[in-house]
This record gives sequence, structure tokens and C-alpha cells, in this order.
Amino acid sequence: MRSSHNRHRQTSLLAYSMCDADQFSVLIKQEDKGLVRAPCPGNYHNMVDCHCEDIQLFIDEARGLDFSNKRVTSSSPLITNAIPVIPKDWFDRPPETIHSNIIGIRLGDILNRRPYRNSAKTLLLSDDVLVDLSVLKRPVFRGKKVVLFATGIDVVIEKVWHRRLTMDLFQAIATGNFYAVTGMNFSLFLHECPLGHLINLNKSLVFCEELSKLGVPVIPHVYAITDTHREMWIKWLQNHPNIKTVLINTQMQRDNASVHEVELTVEKLAAETDVNIILNGRQPKQLLNTTRERVVISHQFNLKNQAIVENALVRQYEEAAKLMEQPRLQRATPKLRSPAPYLTL
Repeated sequence: MRSSHNRHRQTSLLAYSMCDADQFSVLIKQEDKGLVRAPCPGNYHNMVDCHCEDIQLFIDEARGLDFSNKRVTSSSPLITNAIPVIPKDWFDRPPETIHSNIIGIRLGDILNRRPYRNSAKTLLLSDDVLVDLSVLKRPVFRGKKVVLFATGIDVVIEKVWHRRLTMDLFQAIATGNFYAVTGMNFSLFLHECPLGHLINLNKSLVFCEELSKLGVPVIPHVYAITDTHREMWIKWLQNHPNIKTVLINTQMQRDNASVHEVELTVEKLAAETDVNIILNGRQPKQLLNTTRERVVISHQFNLKNQAIVENALVRQYEEAAKLMEQPRLQRATPKLRSPAPYLTL
């Protein structure tokens, strides 16, 4: 089995002195520290790390660093076909325009607030953010099995998590009768503090556990960027045979090192568990042939771009119609391409 440690480790012993993560847990190996490229800053910029002053509060929030105390007892559906994630531009289309019986919606689309930029151009999300499930009444969702993808930009994920109790997050999601809800995609940054990695991984599992207590089917988000993470996930999944499908968010893996970690994770999951794997975004080209039958793709399948083109054609038609209403302008109505009415998956 290929190893991320061999591929990415530092050549200098200096790497082991930049991070004190192993002081917090035996789960953090020396080789994990060896992947760190710069001193842990303790400034909360990307994620918390071993040098943050109140790091123990974040460990407690994640209910510790070990996966073994996170139990998911609800069912997890076996997903075998591609899932189109519906953009807002398609919400008012008839359900038959999407032939897939299972469709997806993003977390940001069931919130009553959207991110905005303040005067300093910093992206923020309002403190009065709440879950708003009224969108599920829109036409395209009628008669469909809807998977909630709890993925999104950091400002949305972190704010929703921070206000989870205030906004009664888990109960609100449970009332949506979703076919399944994926784990939250808290960020993991390659070459940064392994303590921060474990905190974010455990927070995602806590999210699944809390929904599971309410009977919500969940699809854990298996994010792994070290061999240690993969071993932890394999052990946890082997102890949870009720989990039939997992998710790996691949929307931000744009360099070879990050793509390599996805490949390693998919290979190990396929070899040592029975789960199917949803790749939410890009599909690495180098996946072994033996794993492809277990891999399911979910993304917007160009729906958003198609909507932009069709809306532009509609505007063009309306402008041409207005010109035709003027008697002195004898212009022929331009021929317009009919929009493709169906997405077949």
C-alpha cells in the first residue's frame, strides 16, 4: 500500500520540533509531526493547532480525539448511482427535468442567510443564521429522495457549527426528512498541525452522531490526509457495518499532493471495507480499476452553467420580441436553440 508519509515527509529533523501535537494524544505519531512544514502558529487562522492557548476547549468540543467514542446507530443508505446536486437556478423546474430519483442539496441552500463581505472585504455569515427548509417545497424536489450535502466554504461550516446549539441545528435538520445527510467537511490542510486535523475529523463525526440519535440516516465524511487518518477510519467503519456509503469532498483538491491523498484513501476504503464512496466534486484519474465500481460521483453536472445559458437565451428572446412590437423595425425574430429539458443520470 502506498504511503503519504513516505511521499510528503520532511528531510530535516527540524520538522519534529515545530509541532507539539503528540503531547496531547498517543494517536498522533512522530511521522505525522514529520509532515508539518511550518511552526504551528497558534493564531486560529486556518484551524486550531497545538500552540493555541485554549486548545483543550476545542478537544473537549470534539469529545476527544479518538473515533471510538463516536457511535452512529442510524441507517446509512447504499448509494450506487451518480447524484446531481441541484443549484438554486433549477429549484423551480419540474421534477421530471431531473430523471435521477436521488438528488442533492447543499447546506448553504437551506440557511436563511447567505455569506456577505464587510467593509474590509472579509467574508462573513450573520449571527442570526437559521435552518430554513422551505426550499424543499420548490418544484424540483417533489417526489425526490434528497441528500443534504453538509459541505461548503469554511465561513459557513464554522459559523453553523459554532451556533449549532443556538439554532437547534440537529433537530432542525431532522425535520427535513432527508434521505441522508453527509458529515460536515471541516477543513484539513496538508502539512499543518495533526492535532487540528484530529479535532476537525472528530467534529464531523460528532455531527453525524447527533443526527443519528434523532434517527437521521447519515453518510460520514471520510476526509483523510495521512496514513494515521486512514487507519482510524478503517477501524471505525469496520466497527460500523451499518454504514453503507461514505463521502469524500474533492472540490478543493487541486494539486497533485492533495489528489494523491484522495487516491490513497479510496484505495484503502475499497480494499478494507465494503462501503461505497461518493466523490463530491472531481474524480481523480489515477484510481485503480478495481475501485471504480465502488465510486459514485456527485456534483452539479453543469446544471448551473446550463441555467446561465438558458436564462441568457430567454433574455435575448424577450429583447427581440420587444423590438418586433415596434412597427418601424422589421427585424426577424432570431432562431433560438431550445433548452435541453432533461438531465438523465
